[in-house]
Amino acid sequence: MRVRWTERALKDIDGIYQYIAQDSIQHAQKTIAGIKLVAHAAAKNVMSGRVVPEYNNPKIRERFYRRYRVIYRMLVREIEIIAVSHGSRLFG
Repeated sequence: MRVRWTERALKDIDGIYQYIAQDSIQHAQKTIAGIKLVAHAAAKNVMSGRVVPEYNNPKIRERFYRRYRVIYRMLVREIEIIAVSHGSRLFG
């Protein structure tokens, strides 16, 4: 399956990068690379993520990279990354 990023998700990872880069550009780059790896792993096994509790919709799932939730929607031939947020925040 292919991975497609929504505008919101791209803004999310840019914000994460900018925040972490204030302290360490190298750590920011590693974090974003890890988030992208999780997204591509989800595309290979779409059912591996858990259903997002806030939505309870089996087509909207999430996987984690460290503290970050990678939230995706399962489509026919791709997954759509709809958001990336800190694990302590509710999605919505």
